[in-house]
Amino acid sequence: MADPAPHGESPRDFITRLSDVLRFVFSQHRDNIVVLVGDEKVNRVLLPRLQDPPRAAARRRAQDADAINKTDIVIGRTRIRRINETLHVAL
Repeated sequence: MADPAPHGESPRDFITRLSDVLRFVFSQHRDNIVVLVGDEKVNRVLLPRLQDPPRAAARRRAQDADAINKTDIVIGRTRIRRINETLHVAL
């Protein structure tokens, strides 16, 4: 992992914080549709944690500005529907 930014959190702390947020959202909204909005750095951290099993290589996957990622999670099972979809940007 890279060195922490001056006066910022380390990459490990960033990953831990986002993982905690994801666990909290899932615990509070088990039967609801939830929309999470994040920038490409956030998406690269969260997407691998939604895969079963998590894949470290997914963190290196491109995340363009305004991209859409869609994941269905039903009864603990995850299905990735879209990753880095940008067709709407050209409209």
